[in-house]
Amino acid sequence: MDDLVQWLRAQLDEDERIACAADDSPGEVDLIWKYQPEDELGGKVVTGRGADIIYDVTTGVGEHVAEHDPSRVLREVENDREMLRQYERLLRTQARHGEAEAELTADVERQERTGRWEGPGDPESRRRALRRTADYLLAVLVVLEGWVRRKAAVYADRPGYREEWQP
Repeated sequence: MDDLVQWLRAQLDEDERIACAADDSPGEVDLIWKYQPEDELGGKVVTGRGADIIYDVTTGVGEHVAEHDPSRVLREVENDREMLRQYERLLRTQARHGEAEAELTADVERQERTGRWEGPGDPESRRRALRRTADYLLAVLVVLEGWVRRKAAVYADRPGYREEWQP
């Protein structure tokens, strides 16, 4: 999954680069676009300051372009990055959880050899708590991994996408 996360992060970086390059106001932040109909055949897309950026577009195309303006793309990129951070955080938590399970197993084996319990807390209580946490982590990771795969599929036409990443 590391390759997929890195590749998806690179696609988000590219979306951000493209959105920022679409800004026509060097030195200012003005990434909002609007569609202005001119007649029944169509109109134009303009920046938030009113500068024309796309002329003579049909209503459907103009509305679509304006709806997916750079400011919206940048918000989506930041939201998607946060989802990736959450996914990576849960993967690290799952790894630490696996270490805790291994530690408990070692403590129980030591108890069986020595005849006395040296670990913290009751081993059965710890085992049940670890099992509940493992089940929870797995459920959340399944959902987030599905999101990562579906989000990556949006970029399936870009170089580097692997068929094995399909949702």
